[in-house]
Amino acid sequence: DDLGYRPDDLYYFGAATCDYSLKKSFKGWVKHDKLQSHYQQLDFYSDPKTDNTCFDISKILQMCGAYRPHYHAMVVHYTARFLPQIKRVLWVGGGDSMLLDEIVKFESLEF
Repeated sequence: DDLGYRPDDLYYFGAATCDYSLKKSFKGWVKHDKLQSHYQQLDFYSDPKTDNTCFDISKILQMCGAYRPHYHAMVVHYTARFLPQIKRVLWVGGGDSMLLDEIVKFESLEF
């Protein structure tokens, strides 16, 4: 695949990407913080039974600690599948360093 532009007949505009009627129920969870910006609201919750922490943006679940390692592993290892050998990596951002934790698993990496 040359990754060139190929038109299709799919309608991309006006489609609902988030169903606001379906909300994560944090019943029994402890709400730790609520941040309100000019544009959105962030809420942070934790489950005392599982020690899992989640956050949502404007009542739409974004991320939970329980699936954070799986998310970062997918980003790094799926991308690496397309290269014969991993020698150098450009790492941009990544405030929690979880991507870096996955990147350094490649033995072929040059430091």
